[in-house]
Amino acid sequence: GVYRGDFARIINKAFNNRSLFLFDTFEGFSEADISTEQTNGFSKSTREDFSNTNADFVLSRMEYPDKCIVKKGFFPETAQGIDERFAFVSIDTDLYDPIFSSFIRACLKVDMFLFTIIIILDLKALKRRSENIAVKMKLLISL
Repeated sequence: GVYRGDFARIINKAFNNRSLFLFDTFEGFSEADISTEQTNGFSKSTREDFSNTNADFVLSRMEYPDKCIVKKGFFPETAQGIDERFAFVSIDTDLYDPIFSSFIRACLKVDMFLFTIIIILDLKALKRRSENIAVKMKLLISL
């Protein structure tokens, strides 16, 4: 996710000659994802977490907003129809289902990546065990 654009701003400045896709709901977490978290004891996240943002605010923080492409909604649905190749991917969705679906998407669409660096942020977040579990499951699937 993008949340308020702190990390996106750094990437936008560093790769100012590249398009930057910003995937986020800009509304916080979905009830379905929160349900998965709570049912499995992954985290104590709430629907309101990360909801104090919007796409216009994030774009206002970018040094090169013309290079940003906002994809508002739920991933991976918001990635449909994108034929670009990615050089850098940051997965920072905080919850199990979105992280796991991001990995599955990356595995199934290998042709999207020419040479890619994938960064998973907040892997050891104390509030959320889900990132750690999703990554471990992905690693098991890859073996």
